[in-house]
Amino acid sequence: MAKKRGNGEGSILKRKDGRWQAAFSAQLPTGEHKRIYHYGNTRKECADWLTEMQHKASMGKPVTAADISLTEWLDEWFRKYCINIRDSTRMNYTTYLTHIRRHRIGQIHLSKLTTDDLQDFILFLQDNGKLDNSGGLSAKTIRNLFQMLHKALKQAVGNQIIWSNPSDYVELPKVHQKEVEFLSAEELHRLLEASDGETWQTGLILMMTTGIRIGELLALRQDSICCEEGIWYLNIRQTLQRVKNFNAKEGEKSTVLRCSDTKTDNSRRKIPILPEVVKHLQTHITRQKIAADQSYGLYETNPYLISNEIGECVDPSTFRKWFSQIIKRTDIQKKVTPHKLRHSFASHCLKNGMDIKNISSLLGHYSTDFSARVYVHTDLEGSYQAMTHCQSFIQNLLNSQSHRVITQKGNYYEN
Repeated sequence: MAKKRGNGEGSILKRKDGRWQAAFSAQLPTGEHKRIYHYGNTRKECADWLTEMQHKASMGKPVTAADISLTEWLDEWFRKYCINIRDSTRMNYTTYLTHIRRHRIGQIHLSKLTTDDLQDFILFLQDNGKLDNSGGLSAKTIRNLFQMLHKALKQAVGNQIIWSNPSDYVELPKVHQKEVEFLSAEELHRLLEASDGETWQTGLILMMTTGIRIGELLALRQDSICCEEGIWYLNIRQTLQRVKNFNAKEGEKSTVLRCSDTKTDNSRRKIPILPEVVKHLQTHITRQKIAADQSYGLYETNPYLISNEIGECVDPSTFRKWFSQIIKRTDIQKKVTPHKLRHSFASHCLKNGMDIKNISSLLGHYSTDFSARVYVHTDLEGSYQAMTHCQSFIQNLLNSQSHRVITQKGNYYEN
C-alpha cells in the first residue's frame, strides 16, 4: 500500500517483491524535473534517503547522482568526455578504470564518495595495487590514476551531479626522482663498434646525437630530414606506438602500430644535426634508394628512416630486441635501454657546457625546471669546476683557521 506525501515531497511505497521504493522529483540545471528512485529493504531506509534528498534540494545542492556509482559515472565520463585523448592515454585510462572496478570504491555512490574513501584507496594501491596481486603500484602510477579520477569528478561537479570534488583534498604519495644513469663516451663508442654494419645503426647514432625518444625515432621518414638556411635538422612531429585497437572486430588484432602527433607542443620541435650526422644520414638514404630500386615497386615512396626491407615502420618492441642483441656484443655490464641513450646525450651536453635551456628545448621537455631536476645533479665534474671559482675564498677561510689551536679543554688560543 503506497503512502504518498504532499506534492513536491516525494513518495514511498512497498513493492510486490517486499522491498521499499522511494521516489523524488529532482530539478535539473535546465529547469526540467527528473524522477529519481531509491530502493531499500526497510521503509526507514527509504524515508532517510528521501529526507536527505529534500535537504539537498532545499540547499540548492545537486541530487541527480544519488543512485549512480563511481564506476557507472566513470564509464559514462570515459564514453562522453574522453573523445580527444591520444590512444596511449586511452589505453592507460582503461587500465586505471580496471583498478577502480576491482576495489569497493567503485561501488560507492557519487553522492556519498568522500576524501577518506579515496585516501583508503590510495593506501590500497600502495600496498597491493598491482592487478596480479604481486605488490603495490609506483607513486607515479598512483598519481597518474588520480589525475584521471580528478578530471572525471571535476566534470561531475561541472554537470552538477555532485556538489564538490572529494579528490581535491587527498594526499598523494611523493614521487622520488631516480638518479639518472648514462653511458660514458667510451661506452657509447663501444656500442657503435658493436653495431657497425647494421642497417639500424642509424637509429643509435640519432639517439646518441639528438636525444630523440624511441617513438619519435621510429616515426621519422626521409622527409623528416630538413634544411633551412644551411642548417640541417630533424623535424619532430609524430611518434610511433603500439596501442590497443579499440575498434577491433572479431578476428582482428587487439593492438595496432600507429603514428600519432606528439603528446605536447614542446615535443613538436626541430633538432639541429651536425655535418657528421648529416653525412651518415645521406649514406643511409642512398642505401635505402638502392633497396627501393631492387624492390620491384614494393618499397615505400617516403620510407621510414628505421624500416624493414620495403621501407615500412618497425615495431618499437622489435627495435628494443635488436638493441638488446647489440648490447650483448659489448662488455658493458650495466643495464642499458634505448632510453638511456637519451639520458647520455643530455648528460654529455651538460658536461660540454650547453646551457640547461637549450638542453630542455632539444629534449622536448615541458620546462627547464624539469630538465634541471633530472640532469644537473649528475654533472659532478661541472659542479667541481663551478666550485673552483670559490677556491680563493675557501683557501683564505681555512688559512685563517690554521692560526688558531684548540686546547684539550676545548678553548681557543692564538698560535
